[in-house]
Amino acid sequence: MLHSKKFVWELVNTANYNGRDFTISRNLWNHFGSFIRECLCALQVFYFQHLRSERTILKVSRKERRGCCLHKRENQHHSGVHKKTKMNLLVLRISSQSDSTSGLLFEKTDVGMKFLCYTLEDERRALKVKGETRVPAGTYNLNLRKEGGFDARYKKKYPSFHKGMIQVMDVPNFEYILIHQGNTDEHTAGCLLVGDSQENNIIIKDGFIGKSANAYKRIYPIISKQLELGNDVTITYQDYA
Repeated sequence: MLHSKKFVWELVNTANYNGRDFTISRNLWNHFGSFIRECLCALQVFYFQHLRSERTILKVSRKERRGCCLHKRENQHHSGVHKKTKMNLLVLRISSQSDSTSGLLFEKTDVGMKFLCYTLEDERRALKVKGETRVPAGTYNLNLRKEGGFDARYKKKYPSFHKGMIQVMDVPNFEYILIHQGNTDEHTAGCLLVGDSQENNIIIKDGFIGKSANAYKRIYPIISKQLELGNDVTITYQDYA
């Protein structure tokens, strides 16, 4: 369109300076001048409308790109804040005796099993005896219990990091199964005791784990942090013996 406009103006300008051609171009202009002016006006209107359309499209495109980038950044930020992870714990029961069960606590990771500490539980029974029976093998969710006697005592004992007692949820025919400190079978009623040393429960009837406070203070913040973040934490009890 620009080339057509330029051609017409060149035709008119040529008529003004080329002697003989002046008469011919002038006659043409007299006959077709009005038509040519209308064409030029139409071309000019079309050109500016087209230019405005291109500028509008360019602005919209820039806004869309900015919007997409912003939306992408917001999604990345949003996913970074709320993305959930999963923590899986494993209690491997290695020695099941008449009055106690000795075991090992692991965290399942992408590269394998990470040993955390030793464990001690009640004995295995075909029929549950209250306060004298370990929980059935299986996988359970963990949660924080923020009420009850244990919670009050541990809150007073560990005010700097206690967020609630770690509770094993939805165990069939069991209630208030916790992970806490203790040394022998007499210190648990179905709960999981943790420690940094362990005695052979074939020799010591009630079983024994030592340095329980050290183990608890080390593993509790790791587990409770995941729960506080809203991440899924599970524990699997596996009967090896």
